[in-house]
Amino acid sequence: MPRPFPILLPPPTEAMAVAYFAPLLNPIPVGTRVPKPEPLREMLDGYLRVEAGGGYQNDDEIMWDVSVILHAYSEDEETAESIIQTAVAYGGAAEGVPITAGGREWYVSWAQPRALPSRADDPDIPNYPRYRAMVSWRVRPNVL
Repeated sequence: MPRPFPILLPPPTEAMAVAYFAPLLNPIPVGTRVPKPEPLREMLDGYLRVEAGGGYQNDDEIMWDVSVILHAYSEDEETAESIIQTAVAYGGAAEGVPITAGGREWYVSWAQPRALPSRADDPDIPNYPRYRAMVSWRVRPNVL
């Protein structure tokens, strides 16, 4: 059935976040799920989990505001806190960066930390400090 207006898919927030943060935080692994405790123990340097935090389409019907919730884990509290600080700094500096994810390139036209790091232990991963924070990005497909 023909549509009177174009159909625009929202950005793949988690795929974008993994694609953006993984090379910046290397060798810290970045993913959307926490590994089981045994593999996590092998990651002595820590782990960053990203999670889509929602968002909306702007009134211009081209730009999307998306939020990325960041979770940093490490056996060492100081390392976990350092990972989240670094992730927030890079997340807030994403403005002007193209990110390839979901089979297309997305352009970040605005970026800002929205929730600064806070300690929040994860009941599923006992004895591992976790710090959470959130960044928001305004994105659009790089080719319209």
